[in-house]
Amino acid sequence: MQTEKVLISKKEAANLLSLSVRSVEYLIQFRELPSRRIGRRVLIPRQALEQFARRDHRTKPSKKQKQMTTALGEKEESNDYSER
Repeated sequence: MQTEKVLISKKEAANLLSLSVRSVEYLIQFRELPSRRIGRRVLIPRQALEQFARRDHRTKPSKKQKQMTTALGEKEESNDYSER
């Protein structure tokens, strides 16, 4: 009898979702995918991964994501040349 893992690694999650590990890290960072830290490992609950795979996803960044990237110092480029 083979039992399924309750928590899976980022690499395993990426393989199951057909995404890169970095994409899974972004999903965790923006709280689209819950995770658990055990020591140095970051693990994702299998049930949360399955729920994520079943739901629809945004194509544009949310307001919160825009605020986070702005807060991190990434500024939007403007085409306003009058400041030069």
